[in-house]
Formats: sequence, structure tokens, C-alpha cells
Amino acid sequence: MPVEDPVLFWIVVAVMVLGILGSFIPGVPGGWMIFLAALVYAFLTEFEVIGWVSVLAIGLIALVATIGDIFVAGYGARRFGASRAGTLGGILGGIVGALLGSTIFGVGAILGLPVGAV
Repeated sequence: MPVEDPVLFWIVVAVMVLGILGSFIPGVPGGWMIFLAALVYAFLTEFEVIGWVSVLAIGLIALVATIGDIFVAGYGARRFGASRAGTLGGILGGIVGALLGSTIFGVGAILGLPVGAV
């Protein structure tokens, strides 16, 4: 039996709105916030309100947006004088810092990303 709670619905809407705002605020993973909110809501409603196809489409959009963001940042760095090795090192360091920051050190991906990039 799916959960049809209006409070849950509005919490999901609030997280999605924060995700949309996060698309404009550096360091906030907006696309992933929207995807996770949709996934949790779909799971709690037993995929009757939001189906698998919609959840997968939102996840694909979040993935493409993240990859695009990484490449655009790399292009901007190269455009303003960064070396190829420096750009690659910053991208890889940012990814590793975000992963380690959120899983091992407990400081979160938002703090781990810039520290790893530097």
C-alpha cells in the first residue's frame, strides 16, 4: 500500500525546489537532490505516483548535468590559462575529495570537493 501523505509530498517538493536553487548555487548538487527526492518519493509510494521510467530519466539528466558541469569547469580553467595537467588534476582531485569527504572524513562532499581540487 503506497504512502499518500501530504506532508511527505510537500517535503519532497521543498527538497526539489532546493535542488532547483542548488543548480545556481555553487557547491550544492541540485540535480542529485531532485533525483534523490524523486527516488525516495517513488519508493515510498511504491512507484505508483512516479514510475521507474521517470526516476531513471531524472537520474540520467542529473548524470549528464554533472558530467557537463565538470567539462565546462575544465574548459573555463583552460581558457583562462590553466595547464592541461593542472585542469585534469583539479578535476580528479575534486572528484576524489568529494568522495572521500562524504564517505571517510565525514566533512561532506561540499567541503571535500574544493579541498580535493586544491
